[in-house]
Amino acid sequence: MTAALLFPAVGFLCVWFVVPLALLLKLSFSAPEGAFSAYREILGNEVYRRIFFNTLILAVKVTGASVLLAYPSAWVLSRLKGAALTAMLYCVLFPF
Repeated sequence: MTAALLFPAVGFLCVWFVVPLALLLKLSFSAPEGAFSAYREILGNEVYRRIFFNTLILAVKVTGASVLLAYPSAWVLSRLKGAALTAMLYCVLFPF
């Protein structure tokens, strides 16, 4: 019975994540120029390759900055109690 509660979440993931990913994979294999020809073109072009690596480097930097800010904040929040905890949670969760 408890596993049945997962069906809406699993269905949502299948519809909005797995199905488009499967369609993309199908499209990758069914290109008239051959399997993965679009990926070959993207990786073969210097401009696309530079954009991809710049995006990858930016993602790594942003992830690192998020981790460096989030872990100390989480540690401080785990130590607080009472009104101080409530105030700090509002500061963290309030979208500025």
